[in-house]
Amino acid sequence: MATGIRRAAFSNEAGIGTEAMAHGAAKTTEPVREGLVAMLGPLIDTIIVCSVTALVILTSGMWQAGFEITEEEIIPAGNTVILEIGDIQELSSPDEKWVGLEFEIHEPSDNPSASKKTVTVLSLQGDNKVQLENTSEDEIIVTGESWFHLNVNGVSLTTLSFDKELGVAGKILIIIAVLTFSLSTMFGYSYYGRKCAGYLFGVRWKPAYNWVYVLAIVVASMVKIDLAINFIDLMFAFMAIPTVISTLILAPRVMKAARKYFHQLES
Repeated sequence: MATGIRRAAFSNEAGIGTEAMAHGAAKTTEPVREGLVAMLGPLIDTIIVCSVTALVILTSGMWQAGFEITEEEIIPAGNTVILEIGDIQELSSPDEKWVGLEFEIHEPSDNPSASKKTVTVLSLQGDNKVQLENTSEDEIIVTGESWFHLNVNGVSLTTLSFDKELGVAGKILIIIAVLTFSLSTMFGYSYYGRKCAGYLFGVRWKPAYNWVYVLAIVVASMVKIDLAINFIDLMFAFMAIPTVISTLILAPRVMKAARKYFHQLES
């Protein structure tokens, strides 16, 4: 449940308080009507877009893609080795698309908290052999029971899933969607941040915030996606606390305005 709440807040920011700044700037005589318009955001963004994306990922099977290697080998940390591939799940036969992909090794272990180990495909060696590099800090023991699971997430997993189901059209669709949503999000949060910086520190600090914001974009593009998402979740939690408290305090006034608005529509 906690994971669902975090991902929902990350997707549509419901209950975070950012959209109030955007819709609060709208020129309208009916705040309730503007609130109803704002409610379309989570519907389109989460119920439609995110649900379609999740269905494509699930039906493509890329979330469980990987391959098995039947021979035994010990790969020291940082070393490379050429191994023959056995069973393949949800992936095409080894081709140039494999090069650069990272796989996570599921080793037989009695320790459920054992650290995860990863390899990267460096090149293809014939029809059924690949050159792998151990990119983890420990040696990897490959046995007949070792399974190499495709280690991708975020937009990379989405791109592979759409590419498998829709081919070139899927890649183009993802590129357009990523550019649209990422640019609109960056512009939107630039506006939110400038408004908050001006309110907290004064208007003269807005230019300084612009530099901090641009620097944050550069840093966020270089760190691991898990670290970035965890940081966003933490900041959203801090934002949600005052928003929820103020929502509870203002709820009677909102309900009064809503009843008045719908009564006018009925009359």
